[in-house]
Amino acid sequence: MKRYFIKAYIVVSLAAAIIFAFKRHHFAHSGPSVAQSQLAYFDMWNQSRESVLKPLPIDTGDIVFVGNSITEGFPLNEMFHSLKIKNRGISGNRSCHIRKRIEAIAAARPAKIFLDVGINDILNNVPLDTLKVNYQVIVNTIWYASPETKIYVQSIFPLGRSHAELQPAIEAFNHWLMDYCSFSHLPYIDLFTAFYKDGFLNPDYTYDDIHLNGAGYPVWRDKIAPLL
Repeated sequence: MKRYFIKAYIVVSLAAAIIFAFKRHHFAHSGPSVAQSQLAYFDMWNQSRESVLKPLPIDTGDIVFVGNSITEGFPLNEMFHSLKIKNRGISGNRSCHIRKRIEAIAAARPAKIFLDVGINDILNNVPLDTLKVNYQVIVNTIWYASPETKIYVQSIFPLGRSHAELQPAIEAFNHWLMDYCSFSHLPYIDLFTAFYKDGFLNPDYTYDDIHLNGAGYPVWRDKIAPLL
């Protein structure tokens, strides 16, 4: 009888282990990954920020900065307090987000638009060909909606050492972006070189190998100040 209970216990334990392993495998493959959850969060954040920004008017003489969290964190009004600047950076924005919202920005016919587009695409392994197509659509949309608006194309910033595997993609896209600007007669602003040191984003200018810190933004400011 004792052996029977021992055998029964072993069988039940094995069955429980198999069920647990199956559930773990099922949820690992059917549930949202961390990356998917982050993308979903930033999609919702984009919608939320758009709902906040849309009612705020952009005037014909404004200078508008369009981009992601690096742009969103740029204290533009404080650094260029004598200019009419609107910050339309939204954290987590990929080129697909900016492609969808650029028409409303351009329709206000701002004097200038500075674009900061692409780093989140590369961080999320969006194919470079997709990024290139989206970038061209963004520029063409501005041209169509507001032919008089001056477009300034800013390179993608380098990343820090912890993202070393993505640096070749950044350099490849910046090279394409420079050629595209030359062909399209657009001003190209090389921020990559200004923030590059020993193969990566200068650690003096970042706190997480992606975003800029208090020492980084003045470098950006000084780079673009003559163009404002």
